[in-house]
Amino acid sequence: MKYHLKKDTTLTEFLKTHYAGASNSTLKNFIRNRQIKVNGIVCESMDIRMKQGDEVIVDRIGEKQKTKLPFNLIYEDDTILIVNKQTGILTSGEGITKRPTLHKLVSDYLQQKSKGKIRAHVVHRLDKEVGGLVMFATTEKIVEHLQTNWKTYTKKYLALTRNTPEKPSGTIDTFLVEKNLKMNVQHNASENAVKAITHYKWLRFEKKNSLIEVTLDTGKKNQIRVHLSHIGCPIIGDVKYGDTTKTQVRLLSYSLEIIHPVTGKKMQWKIEPERSFLVC
Repeated sequence: MKYHLKKDTTLTEFLKTHYAGASNSTLKNFIRNRQIKVNGIVCESMDIRMKQGDEVIVDRIGEKQKTKLPFNLIYEDDTILIVNKQTGILTSGEGITKRPTLHKLVSDYLQQKSKGKIRAHVVHRLDKEVGGLVMFATTEKIVEHLQTNWKTYTKKYLALTRNTPEKPSGTIDTFLVEKNLKMNVQHNASENAVKAITHYKWLRFEKKNSLIEVTLDTGKKNQIRVHLSHIGCPIIGDVKYGDTTKTQVRLLSYSLEIIHPVTGKKMQWKIEPERSFLVC
């Protein structure tokens, strides 16, 4: 369907006006499935501002024919894929569990689509207990580029914690060392210790719990989990690092911003936590 705007508006306002009966999930799927173009450019965010006279095309042809994927694909082009990883599944590591890893599922999808010519390559990982945005690449060269520049990209997480930090924002700067399959904080360097820097910002209360936004300068194993526990704010459900409730670990990789390795364009993806994430 083609539209020509009669006034300045946002994409969100436009969709809510023209597709009033559609759920928020359906509207977001328009973006995820790359079904909307403004002046010929595919929209990658609901936050786009549009001007009077702009041409908007919403492609709903063949929606029902789309194959249901065994993973939640947020974005895809010839070089990268962004997937919303569900909790309880490994990012990679074939043979560790009987359940297919996310890497295998994405790789099988690409190989089937390309008739065996392309497979997925892991750019970064999330813990099995953690959900949210994960990036894959279609070539080793792209992986190398992304990993080389990884520290310059912005990765944000949401954590629901049992307690509230003493300060509304701050930086946790320590060394981490692994002992008995668990990461431990130490303040001095040692042979096996790695530097870990975590920035946090308290957002709001969710009933008796705290919602905290976290950004990373480093990406070490279990870093957010052990650092928040270190300041007295264990993540709900994270019994490994100090919580007492056996439930879903409330840690979500919810925002990822990069410079595209081919186009050089700044790109950002965000997901909203499910209602169950905030309720416990």
